Amino acid sequence: MRRSDAEAIEDAIEADPQEAIALCEELLEESAGDADIWAYLAESHHAAGDAAAALEALAEVVELDPNWLEAYTQRAEIHAEAGALDLAAIELTIAEELDPDDPRLQRARAFCHEVKGELQAADRLYASAASTDPLWPAPPRMARSKLASAVARELRVPLGKVHMSEMPTVGLRSRMVDAGADGAIAVFARNVERVLDEAADEADFAMVVAEAIEGER
Repeated sequence: MRRSDAEAIEDAIEADPQEAIALCEELLEESAGDADIWAYLAESHHAAGDAAAALEALAEVVELDPNWLEAYTQRAEIHAEAGALDLAAIELTIAEELDPDDPRLQRARAFCHEVKGELQAADRLYASAASTDPLWPAPPRMARSKLASAVARELRVPLGKVHMSEMPTVGLRSRMVDAGADGAIAVFARNVERVLDEAADEADFAMVVAEAIEGER
């Protein structure tokens, strides 16, 4: 696919996933055998919150290119998000057969460990991915008490309304926040940290939380 098309889709995924889906579908009318477009369609559906459609698009990717490792790690992460760790494990086994040292595989495994509450094992895998390829830095780890204070300041709510947890135990395991009707806010720290870079601080963390809350409204 053309670089200009890829850039347009990437911009749309950030701004409006539904527009990204429409762009991909338009391109597929001309190039239904282009695995890159199917991969972008999967990413677009995932960004739009449609896991089933993302999995269908990824199935097309691996049909066209069975060696597309990231399709398997993405499917593993989607299954893990729903708590289906047995299905995630199948995808990770296939990816491992392709390249056991790929940092994308290590990060997908790390996320699965986080879902299971195995946080130290997850951090070892994040560190291993970072040492393999500096383009995949390990998520920063910050003091939870400082994060709660930063979120309270950013949202202008009492500190007692902010409750820090590591990961959700039910529902979508990758979500960053739950906002209660009483004004209480549950923040799932690891899911926020995962999108931050090494130089991020508590203020950056709080901004991501604020954006996540706004996105739910």
